[in-house]
Amino acid sequence: MSQTIKPFEIIIVDDGSKDVVDLHQILQSFNLSEIKLIEKHENTNAADSRNIGARNASGDVLCFLDADDYWYPQKLEKQLNALELSSIVSCRVRAVASDRVTALRVASEFDVTKTFCENLFGSLFHNLAFQTSTLMMRQEDFLRIGGFDSSLPRHQDYQFIINAEASGLKLRFVDDVLVDYVKSGKIAKIKHNWSLEKSLHFFDRYLLTENRKIRENFMIVQLLGPSIQAGVFSEWYKAACNRGLVSFSFLSKTLYYTVKRVIS
Repeated sequence: MSQTIKPFEIIIVDDGSKDVVDLHQILQSFNLSEIKLIEKHENTNAADSRNIGARNASGDVLCFLDADDYWYPQKLEKQLNALELSSIVSCRVRAVASDRVTALRVASEFDVTKTFCENLFGSLFHNLAFQTSTLMMRQEDFLRIGGFDSSLPRHQDYQFIINAEASGLKLRFVDDVLVDYVKSGKIAKIKHNWSLEKSLHFFDRYLLTENRKIRENFMIVQLLGPSIQAGVFSEWYKAACNRGLVSFSFLSKTLYYTVKRVIS
């Protein structure tokens, strides 16, 4: 509600949460007709919730805001000025700890000479150029793409961006920080439902045709740290072997990434 251009409507999709009574009380305090609440009585996932919200939207432009992230006041205004036909608009992100004071070292850049996938996984440093809370697009393009793949256990945001590019959407990048992406700390703890198999499901479905560099970087940047935290490093190594990634250069890259993460 602090946006310089007020949204036509705000759709809140409750994914079967346990504090929905508190949510009702908060929304009643606003007493605004443009706020719509859709309750799911069964918890599924964020992808399914986003799809439900998009299908129920009355406007022709969509934005997404995850429950723990923040928009800067000019977010909608600046992105609307950049929106074109068959485009998807993103922006820079400030990755912060949950106190919103401690800034975290995560990149948020876009290179127009590279593909969307190369921008995501082209380096050993995670790029937030397409963090879900940054995105703006037309509803018709969202529906044409097919939305987020709710059958994926994880990484539906990456899947969506890959499908967006395959569908011919062009990226427009606003070179301003307009979103705070909230992580739980400097090295975020893995989520309680994290598993290596869930991420490998995305890898095998969407990345097998990508070049070796992208596959290696995804395996290292996205899966190495959580696998170590979860105590399944041997399973991670076996998964890399089974996908033909293990080599001297791969192991050297893994060591380099690990040392850089410890130092930073």
